[in-house]
Amino acid sequence: MTTKTSIVRSRRLTSREARQLFDREARRHLKMSGTEFLRRWEAGKFDGQADTSAVRRVAMLLPFGR
Repeated sequence: MTTKTSIVRSRRLTSREARQLFDREARRHLKMSGTEFLRRWEAGKFDGQADTSAVRRVAMLLPFGR
């Protein structure tokens, strides 16, 4: 039996691309900008909501937004 192997190429995002990705996903999942998400996150506005899937998805990308 022969299996086919595929090669996945990756590249590093620039700082600008990383912030754009973060902003795009914040808008997609939470209907707010990445800047607004960061402001609210740092102010503790998501306490009690951090376990929702939309907030978790954006929170995982925090390193890209900073």
